[in-house]
Amino acid sequence: MKVSIIGCTHAGTFSAMNILKEHPDWEVSVFERNDNLSFLSCGIALWVSDRVSDPNKMFYSSPEDLSQLGAHMYMGHDVTDINFDNKKLNVTNLTTGEKI
Repeated sequence: MKVSIIGCTHAGTFSAMNILKEHPDWEVSVFERNDNLSFLSCGIALWVSDRVSDPNKMFYSSPEDLSQLGAHMYMGHDVTDINFDNKKLNVTNLTTGEKI
């Protein structure tokens, strides 16, 4: 089974972790525009109100963590189109401009 996860803040990270733990034989590819993932956006209010001293504490996973679980990580990549009928993605590497 192949799974593509587009966007990897909290929901994408949680999905990838659970899919890979339950189905380690599945091929999971994660596409994220940024160079980080697993950001708990709900924590912004906590940081602004000084309940969280370090905004880096709002990250609980990393691309390396998901790679170790078996995910294929595409950081800095933008999914520009999804062809559901053919099960294909158009993806642009935001650093090089290469289309994959």
